[in-house]
Amino acid sequence: MSALGGFVTGVVALSLLDAVVSSDTAVNNATGIFGTAANLVNRLADPFVPAIPDRRSSSASTTAAPTAPAAPAVTAGYTQPASRLPVST
Repeated sequence: MSALGGFVTGVVALSLLDAVVSSDTAVNNATGIFGTAANLVNRLADPFVPAIPDRRSSSASTTAAPTAPAAPAVTAGYTQPASRLPVST
C-alpha cells in the first residue's frame, strides 16, 4: 500500500510542477514567491538591518529630558576622585 501512496504522491507533485511551469503567468507567480522568500532571507541575514525597526518620527521624541549629573557617591569614607579636583571660584 505504501508503494501505491508514493506513486500517487509523485503523480500529484509532477502534475503541480507541470501546472506551475506550463504558462508564463504561473512562472511569473512562482518567481515572485521565490524572489520574496529570497529577499526575506537576505534581510534576516543582513547585520545592518535592525530586527525591530524604529517607527518613531524624528519630531516626536519619546526619551526623557536630560537631567543634571548626580553628586559624587561617597562610600565607606571614600570620596570619588572627581570631588577632589580643585574648584575655581
